[in-house]
Amino acid sequence: MDNKAKKNTSKSKEKTKDSKKKEEKKPGPPGKKNAYMFFSKEVREKVKADLQAKSKGDDVLGKEVTKEIASRYKDLSEKKMKRYKDMADKDKTRHEKQLADFEAKGFWFEEGTGQKVEPNKVEPKGKKASDKGKDSKKKDSVKNKKKSVEKKNDKKKKVESDSEDDN
Repeated sequence: MDNKAKKNTSKSKEKTKDSKKKEEKKPGPPGKKNAYMFFSKEVREKVKADLQAKSKGDDVLGKEVTKEIASRYKDLSEKKMKRYKDMADKDKTRHEKQLADFEAKGFWFEEGTGQKVEPNKVEPKGKKASDKGKDSKKKDSVKNKKKSVEKKNDKKKKVESDSEDDN
């Protein structure tokens, strides 16, 4: 029975690993943020400092910080909550405009700077600049192999056509 339990846990671990694999990011403008995200970004450092002070300088776990932020968010007054909801509404408008630009034109304009952003020029967050060269080298080598095969085939066809013309 213990062996079965071990087997089941190993299978569940495999499933977890597969589910954690990130899908390739779809091109497009950055997603919209909700009120909690704006609140969290604003208070995270203060909350972390407060928790570290309470724990007398010991490191604070991220989940503890997140729990405290969530608790403070729930305790917000309507007046303070409205500020973050307004920020979220403004960001939603920004996202919808950028998404409409992207769907119509294939690019969008960055909020604040007004710079044109094209999705194929946006580097995924997980990729390093050094990785970029490796990918392009692989693509180039594949292209070069295809070209050399095409050249060989062209030469064969040429030789065959020349031999037919001689006959």
